[in-house]
Amino acid sequence: MPSSSMRMTDINAQDGVTPLFIATVNGHVEVVQQLLNAGAKSDKANKDGLTPLLVAATRGHVEVVQQLLKSGVELNKDGLTALFIAVQKGHVEVVQQLLKAGAEVDKAMQNEATPLSIAAYYGHVEVVQQLLKAGAEVDKVVQDGLTALYIAAQKGHVEVVQQLLKSGAEVNKAEQDGTTPLSMAAQNGHVEVVQQLLKAGAEVEKANELEQSVQGECCALMSPEASENCLLELWGVCDLRDLVW
Repeated sequence: MPSSSMRMTDINAQDGVTPLFIATVNGHVEVVQQLLNAGAKSDKANKDGLTPLLVAATRGHVEVVQQLLKSGVELNKDGLTALFIAVQKGHVEVVQQLLKAGAEVDKAMQNEATPLSIAAYYGHVEVVQQLLKAGAEVDKVVQDGLTALYIAAQKGHVEVVQQLLKSGAEVNKAEQDGTTPLSMAAQNGHVEVVQQLLKAGAEVEKANELEQSVQGECCALMSPEASENCLLELWGVCDLRDLVW
């Protein structure tokens, strides 16, 4: 039969929220430690399926995360994990602790997103560095054939692009329709990203399934100012006289 202290620590408040959950939300690490020592269940979720570890990762409470990890919480359940949340929020220290504790660096969600692809999307370069250091597959393909480099190029995150290229990302790896990172950077007017990709050997003439080259997309899809800037970086390969503004 459970002890009285264990029953007390797992008494549910409104909406199934336990004392441990509340202490975690507020980052009260000493309270968390006391509750865990008294037998509180560290994996107990609220009515929305959120566990104390997921909440601590969201809030960036690194010391609380450390205490919960010591209690033996499950890190690699299917679906949303603490690592995904910490990556999305850009909490570098939390990411470090989770990886150190055995979080799977390339574990994908149901939509095929990986921690690295999420970090690339949000532009968290320090998180990207930690994931790569932990062995993340730099060219791992997610939904629709996208890589982290493609995503970072599309969003214009130049420091992330630099880090991925430094780690060996394939500069010309295209998505399913043949569109490349350079094409997406050019289309969105990300001049600095275009510079980095060209420096890394991106193919200017590589076309997608619609037979659109980088220059063609530059001419057809971008604003006049952005188009001109990107075309200058592309060494004038598109005749400015052909642009219809």
